[in-house]
Amino acid sequence: EESRDVITLLDLSYNEIPELPTGVCHLHNLTVLNCAHNKLVSLPAGIHALEKLETLDLSHNRLQRLPIDSIVQLPRLTAMHCEHNPRLFSPPPEIASLGAQATIQYLLSAAQNGKYNTSIQLIAVGNGESGKTSVITALMHGVSAKIHEDKRTVGIDLKYWDLEEEAQGLQFAIKDLAGQAVYALTNQFFLVSRALYMLVWRAVPETADASSEQHIFDMVTSWMDSLQLRVPGASILLVVTHIDCVKASELEMQCARVKHIVQHKLHKLQEEDHDATIPPLTVWQDGQSFRVNCLDGHGVQTLKSQLILMAHNLPWWREVIPEQYVRLQQAILARVKDSATTWLTWAAYVELSEENGINFETFGKDKDMHLKVCTTFLHENATIKYFGAFDTILAQIAEAKTILLQEAFAHADAESSGMLPWSNVVAAFHELGVSEELLLRRMARMAGKFDSLNRDRFVEIGLAVVGLQGLCLEAVLSHVDNSVFVQSKWIIDSLKGLIRHDRSALLTYFGQLQESDDQRVWLRRASRL
Repeated sequence: EESRDVITLLDLSYNEIPELPTGVCHLHNLTVLNCAHNKLVSLPAGIHALEKLETLDLSHNRLQRLPIDSIVQLPRLTAMHCEHNPRLFSPPPEIASLGAQATIQYLLSAAQNGKYNTSIQLIAVGNGESGKTSVITALMHGVSAKIHEDKRTVGIDLKYWDLEEEAQGLQFAIKDLAGQAVYALTNQFFLVSRALYMLVWRAVPETADASSEQHIFDMVTSWMDSLQLRVPGASILLVVTHIDCVKASELEMQCARVKHIVQHKLHKLQEEDHDATIPPLTVWQDGQSFRVNCLDGHGVQTLKSQLILMAHNLPWWREVIPEQYVRLQQAILARVKDSATTWLTWAAYVELSEENGINFETFGKDKDMHLKVCTTFLHENATIKYFGAFDTILAQIAEAKTILLQEAFAHADAESSGMLPWSNVVAAFHELGVSEELLLRRMARMAGKFDSLNRDRFVEIGLAVVGLQGLCLEAVLSHVDNSVFVQSKWIIDSLKGLIRHDRSALLTYFGQLQESDDQRVWLRRASRL
């Protein structure tokens, strides 16, 4: 016991340890703990007992999430490094890359005023008419009636399944992706990390030709490739439908062959990908398929229980989201509800984010990174859809701001001295919509005292505090970069009109809509297909 009390620094780096020994949590005088370059996947909750800990280095590990409630109880912690954890979701790796102070600030903000995320996307993929929609209906209602072929999924269908107390408040945002080949490209835009994937295939009757089973094998491997490429480390559960159409022995053999295909593909992916920082796919029971009969509900309750269990084991289940992110999410939902807004310009989206706390006053120079992290979170939990290249946007806006600031400096520097006295600086920034109070706060974050500014310093300060007013973003950004879609259903309905695998069914679909100008427009477009 006495020997424990004399240890103040513990270096466990470069030992390839998969977990931290629980005895570490009893080293009450520990001030520095270095666990860098190991294989840690989690931390013990008891780490909060290290009340004298000042420095914690967790970099270069395999952590998925940190025990935020425990870490924020460390009163003396001033430096924490968790960068280079490629599987880390909480805190997001973008925040971890900003350094110790930014990471601690994020964790404190999330723990004090944040919200636990209980929404997970459940994305159903597979071939057309494999039974994805029937499985979703049966999960939500117990059974599903037979779906007519002309009622098949067009593009994407979106549903919300609130399991409430049955699953600790879990809500599935369900995306049912159409399986026809024509949708293969557009489906890729809706694959996200914060999701559970249900890969559905249809049992093949004995009377079918040999190619039918090969189509299933090709579909399974194709989706595994797509998911590993777009969302490395995705969690997948296989489901087989129409089990009443084949003999039990034949079903057993088909499931075994699919499992073999999955295992072979997993092994091949691991051989091809030598980068240890990229997480491999996680497939339930190495490719075993859940067997369901949607017509009578056989196997549905078991599947439901397994989906809940898998969702609860995902790293982003109950991840803590900072208050400012939650406020922006609520503001977007309120705007959609009140005004039927379908999309926002980038400038309007940034303005809304600043109004809800993602601004310089809260996060200083890191505000853009927080906006990026928040935008990713909102995109992946289906609040918004944003397909722009965030880093490219920031560079383009910074370039446009720089030109604007240089012009403002030249205009204010009437004597061409190359230096602006403070009164001129205040006046110039006032013209750009920046108050003296905000300007002083920005200056306070910089080392030194400035009675006057040269052009470079003027631009440096301005890039952090000047908003987007005065910039013509339409001339700077592409339509994709400048559009933040805030209503998923609108996007999905648009896709239904742009791509359809059956022209006559498309006409029928729009013909069933209520009479409106929009309906007539879409009917004219459909007629030209």
